[in-house]
Amino acid sequence: MRYQLVSFPICPYVQRARILLDAKGIDYDTSYIDLDDKPDWFTERVPTAKVPALFVGDTTLFESNVITEYLDDVSSMPLLPDEPLQRATEKAWIAYSDSWLMSLFRALKSENKPEYAKQVNSLLEGCDNARSFIESRLAHGYRLGAFEIAVAPLLLRIRKVPDIRAAFRERFKDSSRIGLWAQTVLSEDAVQGSLPDDFDERFSRFFDLDNPAHPANISALGRLTESAA
Repeated sequence: MRYQLVSFPICPYVQRARILLDAKGIDYDTSYIDLDDKPDWFTERVPTAKVPALFVGDTTLFESNVITEYLDDVSSMPLLPDEPLQRATEKAWIAYSDSWLMSLFRALKSENKPEYAKQVNSLLEGCDNARSFIESRLAHGYRLGAFEIAVAPLLLRIRKVPDIRAAFRERFKDSSRIGLWAQTVLSEDAVQGSLPDDFDERFSRFFDLDNPAHPANISALGRLTESAA
């Protein structure tokens, strides 16, 4: 059975499923929809009317964490631990990482510098809270796990915004364990290939990042965007 993944081109939650599918070599098709003009076939099958959705034959799955956990359960080489407490711990951190994506979204949608700075700081503090958890994952050597797949879309988007990238690198030095972990996640083939070809253009247009007056370009954090170059 071939899966059908329904997506919006810049949705980070859909990207999680794509990374998992590609990392495991699972065949699937992707259908992109316009969220401002959702087709009837989508709204009829998806009760939340949100992406991502995964069509498994006549059955519809929705919510990104549910989709990725299902795909992990039915395929070889499970990403989540078998031990119940370890499994629950990783799922808890995955759920917590959703708030980091929301902080990034709110930062990029901010209309003023104070709100932008507040949301970027919230993002960085959230990542910092996971420092011990991430370091514990590195204790036995790196591997691409469910948590890495969950945060990969965030790391990719941080890289796309020079000012936020500079703030992340200032907090987590490239040579630190967290910095090296982030670089390794981003180097995964499944992560690098998880974005559509026109992602940069769509991402910039959606958040108006080419506007010189955007708070990310007039940094609220006291640094020049060129510092991330």
